[in-house]
Amino acid sequence: MGLFFYTKKGSIISTVDLPTTEIIEPKGAKSSFSFEGDSMMIRNVCLEDLQDIIAIERENFSAEEAANLKDMKERILTIPDTFLVAEIDGKICGYVEEPAIFQRYLTDDLFHQVISNPVNGGFIAVTSLSVSPDFKGQGIGMA
Repeated sequence: MGLFFYTKKGSIISTVDLPTTEIIEPKGAKSSFSFEGDSMMIRNVCLEDLQDIIAIERENFSAEEAANLKDMKERILTIPDTFLVAEIDGKICGYVEEPAIFQRYLTDDLFHQVISNPVNGGFIAVTSLSVSPDFKGQGIGMA
């Protein structure tokens, strides 16, 4: 399971040049924390999140760029270990889709085809990060 932590300063990079051990699952890490008075939890995606994710996807991407329902469902079912959602008070406020890959850089095929993550190693490639308009400007995409 992957975890992210909120910091006042941060950035999103497309590929992390670190192994997927300990970086994704730090020892003793907690999966929820206090976030500006609300409780924010980052967890692995589940199929029940599909409609909320599609709504966020459509709000933030053009029709040409947005993933369709079928493709998003395939991603949820294929890489749930590196597809994370952020919740505040039980409402999904954003998500990050990040397959583990062996090449160092993103390639176009990653946006059109999804394969299962390797058991060990690889790079985390952020192929989609989106925050609901209701929650923008609160640092959620920087978490």
